[in-house]
Amino acid sequence: MNDSHRRHLYALLVQLEDTVHRITQAGWMGISPSGGGQRLTPLPEAQWRPLQDALDRLVRSYRDVLQPLVPELTGRHDQPEPLETTCYWLRFLLSGLRDALLPELDPERIERRYGALSEEERQALRRLQHTIERELHHVQQVADTYFPPKR
Repeated sequence: MNDSHRRHLYALLVQLEDTVHRITQAGWMGISPSGGGQRLTPLPEAQWRPLQDALDRLVRSYRDVLQPLVPELTGRHDQPEPLETTCYWLRFLLSGLRDALLPELDPERIERRYGALSEEERQALRRLQHTIERELHHVQQVADTYFPPKR
């Protein structure tokens, strides 16, 4: 088995674990896979537990068979990256949040996409936009304090 084979099998493990995580979020936590909209009704434990057990068994079985094939990859898989990597990703995600959210709250942009708003609705959206901008600034200050970029 060459390196490409091993990396492909490892990537499938990561994909499997990610999908199982999203299934758990939907079925047990009520978080929609769409990432938005209304929350889902979580399954009662009596319904969820057998599915969770089966999913855990699926992942464990894959890992058990994969381990001897790619020990160097699966061994590193369970070791967390350094704290600096976590901080990097937090900074990256936070910067994307501002860019993704603020423009979408712009009343003119909303009107172009979805139709006219009343003046009262435009003012309410501007207040919301300013509030969120202020709160994002606060979040960024906290991030800069606790997760400064490594120089």
